[in-house]
Amino acid sequence: MTGRVMITGITGMIGGRLGRTLAEGDLEIHGVARFSKAHPSVDEVKSWGVTPWRRDLTADSLDDLPDVDYLIHQACQWDAPKGSSADNGRSRSEPQKAESDDPKEVAATNSTMALKVMYRWRDARAAVLASTGGVYPESTEVANEDIPPAPGPEGYHLGKYAMEQIGIACSAEFGTPTAILRYYWPMDFEEHAAFYVAAVSKSEPIPGTGAEYPYRFAPIDLVDVCRYTVGALDLADSPPTILLCGGPEIVSRRELVQIAADGLGVDPVFDDRPGEWPPFLSDSSRLFEILGEPERHLPETVREVARAARR
Repeated sequence: MTGRVMITGITGMIGGRLGRTLAEGDLEIHGVARFSKAHPSVDEVKSWGVTPWRRDLTADSLDDLPDVDYLIHQACQWDAPKGSSADNGRSRSEPQKAESDDPKEVAATNSTMALKVMYRWRDARAAVLASTGGVYPESTEVANEDIPPAPGPEGYHLGKYAMEQIGIACSAEFGTPTAILRYYWPMDFEEHAAFYVAAVSKSEPIPGTGAEYPYRFAPIDLVDVCRYTVGALDLADSPPTILLCGGPEIVSRRELVQIAADGLGVDPVFDDRPGEWPPFLSDSSRLFEILGEPERHLPETVREVARAARR
C-alpha cells in the first residue's frame, strides 16, 4: 500500500497507535484532532512522523485539509467514563472523563463527524470506519455479523450505529469503498497484564480494571487492532464490508487472576462483585479467516508477565 492516509482521532488510543505504526513505513500519514488535552501534543504527533491538523470535526471546515488515498475514521465522543491506557499518557487508575453526559449530544456529534469526513474524503480509494461492539445488546450470546444490531441508550453506541448507516449511505452515494470494523475491547495487553500481576502480587482482589469492563469479554491487543484496521482497507467495498474485530478467545477476570497467581506462585484473591456489566462477547472468526489469526493472546501475556515478575 502506498499513498497518503488521513487518521481522524490521532490523539486517541487506537488513532495514535495507528499513526505511529504507519509512519514507520513509506506512507504519508496525516492526523486530525482537536488537541484539547495536553498529551499527546501537536509536537508529539509530529515526532511520530505524522503531519498533525488541529480541527474540530463537528464545527470546523475540512476543505483545506489535504486530499488522501485512504481514510481511517477513529475520532469519537464519549458519554461515559472509560478506562485509560498508557498509550495516551495516563495510568490505568486514571480514567478518561466523559466528554458529555447528554446522550443526544454525543450521538449527534458522532453522526456529524462521520458525515463530514465521508463527504470530505469521498474520493478516497478506501475508507475504514471504527465502530463498536456496543451496537449489539449486552448479552451472554456470542455476537457475529449476522445478528441484527440493537444499540442501547448510550449516546456513544447510538452514535456509532448512526455512523454505520451514514457510512453505508455515503458509500452508495459517492461510490467510496468502505469497511466498518466493530471493535471489541481493544487494549494494550502488556499494560493490562502488568495491572493484574501487580495486584495479585499484593494479594489485592480484582473486581476489574474499571467499572466499564464486563466480567467476561473478548479482548484484542492494539497490535492486532492496527493490523486488522490497515488490512480492512483492502476489504473495503460499496456497499461497505462489515466485520467484527475482537479477540481470539473469551476470557473472564477470574481466569486472568488465576493465571497471574499461578505464574507468581501465590494464592489468588477473588472479589466477584454483583451488578457489573453483562458480557459483550464476539465471534470474529470471519475477520480471522480473511486477514489471519491474531498474533497476541491476553492469557499468555499475563502468564509471561507473571513469570518474569517471579524471576
